[in-house]
Amino acid sequence: SNQKLDGFYKRADVKVLGMSTYWLPDGSFFLYTELGGNWQVCPRWQPVKDGTPIDLLETAKKGESPGLGMQESDQMWKEWVPSSSQWQEVQINFQEEYSDESTDAGPESAVTSGITAPQGWGFDAVPHHALQQAQQVFNQKKTIAVKEEEKVEEKQKGDEHDTVPVKEEKHGDDLWKKEEERRHEFFENLPSRFEIPPFDAEAACGTPQLWNEAKTFGWGKKSSWYFPKEVEEAKVDIQRFLNFLFLRLGRDGRPLTSLLGSPEVKPDGWFRIPWAAFDAKALPEDSPGEMAFDGKAEWQRAWHGPKLEGLYSIMYHGKLAASRNAERGERLLKNLPGVYVHKDGTMDKVLNYARFVPLCRDGVFWCTKWELQVDRADRIDRSKHGTDQWVQEERSVRLVALWVLGRTHETMEEGFEVQEAWEPALEANPESKRFAEVEQEHHAVQQNDQTENAQVGVSAQAEDQQDEAAKSAPAEEQQHQEVTARAGARFQATGQNADMLNRVLALVHDFGMDTRVEAALRLMAPHLLSDLLEIEQDFREKLQGLATPQDRINKTIWLVCETDPAVKELIEAGFEILNGQRASLA
Repeated sequence: SNQKLDGFYKRADVKVLGMSTYWLPDGSFFLYTELGGNWQVCPRWQPVKDGTPIDLLETAKKGESPGLGMQESDQMWKEWVPSSSQWQEVQINFQEEYSDESTDAGPESAVTSGITAPQGWGFDAVPHHALQQAQQVFNQKKTIAVKEEEKVEEKQKGDEHDTVPVKEEKHGDDLWKKEEERRHEFFENLPSRFEIPPFDAEAACGTPQLWNEAKTFGWGKKSSWYFPKEVEEAKVDIQRFLNFLFLRLGRDGRPLTSLLGSPEVKPDGWFRIPWAAFDAKALPEDSPGEMAFDGKAEWQRAWHGPKLEGLYSIMYHGKLAASRNAERGERLLKNLPGVYVHKDGTMDKVLNYARFVPLCRDGVFWCTKWELQVDRADRIDRSKHGTDQWVQEERSVRLVALWVLGRTHETMEEGFEVQEAWEPALEANPESKRFAEVEQEHHAVQQNDQTENAQVGVSAQAEDQQDEAAKSAPAEEQQHQEVTARAGARFQATGQNADMLNRVLALVHDFGMDTRVEAALRLMAPHLLSDLLEIEQDFREKLQGLATPQDRINKTIWLVCETDPAVKELIEAGFEILNGQRASLA
């Protein structure tokens, strides 16, 4: 075992999403609770080659999931293993220790030993012992009491964003009475129980910043009491939710329900409601994206989890607005504006950004997610930011279907984020000044699409003329010209991204590989090359372990051709192009 992994994790004053964190004495790793209620173990800093390390504490505070170890259920954890570029399940053991002053407040620290460290992260310690601490904290029945005691202390200090207080004798009845009075006054100003809330145009002024500050809870045995069972044996009725949409009018003055198709029942209680305007056959074949190969779009399914308060505005404008300004509460990585979505493989994570809302106070909690189509050729490069989200240009995202999920007390899952109530003032007003920019961009995108379609028509005509001229050439020569032209087009596509090209050249140079490897890498479709460069560090480590330069060359070309089979046909032509270019320079 690695003795560097032994140590204590102690609770610190630093908080993430309103909850305490636990740290190693040297501050190298910390343990925190993510939005969904599960634990994560994370290094404080992420090294960046030739750059300033990324502060992952700040990343976690924004609601991202940068951890190297993640809890999946009560007894199951997974951790990232760089050597295999895969997540693996782990078995956790731990020893607990309590402080002398407060043995009833839950574990103050945990000591671990005998843990084997995975290799390749470049840190002095890895989070196996933190995983042990997380499991220990999560499994203790006192965990919730610890969190609630912290929240009560915060309320005594006047914290506006406190959550559920605990009725304990040592805090007295006064705090409990104050909370009951606050709740009574709060609910008096809300729509009546069982009423489907209409849109309040005068009060609605919701923004991401206000949504982030709304009072929420992680559903559990101790917090579920906060939501009394308004109706015994409450049942999910999708018509209630559709009536909520019916009370809101679209641009044309018709109810929002006119923008949707008929609900389809899906597994796990979901309803899928098609977006009526979406037509897969009408998706543009051409893309304005920098990652486009031969200018072609690459449409793929993706997912987005909105706040329910923002749903009206999304449907009114018919699109998702890009996150651009963190000061307004919009969640985005530094210097990476765009629409943040998840692919099919990580779609469950969208619920980390959505939340359940007791919309009508009738015993049913609602949340939504959007099914999308996104043009991956028009994506924003996020390879340096260490996120598993896709980041898209706003123009590259299309609404496909609204998915709606209702839960009751009996069916709500532990850890889901639940909002205290539906507040009409928090609903986004789609006609506010904030969305004027969105409206202007919407028209700009339409005009841009029309211009691009006209250009496509001219381009198609030119290609037809080239095809006619090529018919006169011998078949073999014509085939060679076509392959050379395709190889040249791919060189041009990858060459448009200076950072990507420089990284390819550096990789070839650092490992003494030849022009054939450079050609193979530059012949990859830009989006596949970008994906490969996202695991560049792991790839470099594998190359370092190979015995000879020829082994590295063979391995790299094999990997490239496996990732993008089209390179096999183009590599000889690409090799000739590069040699010809360098001969002319000489």
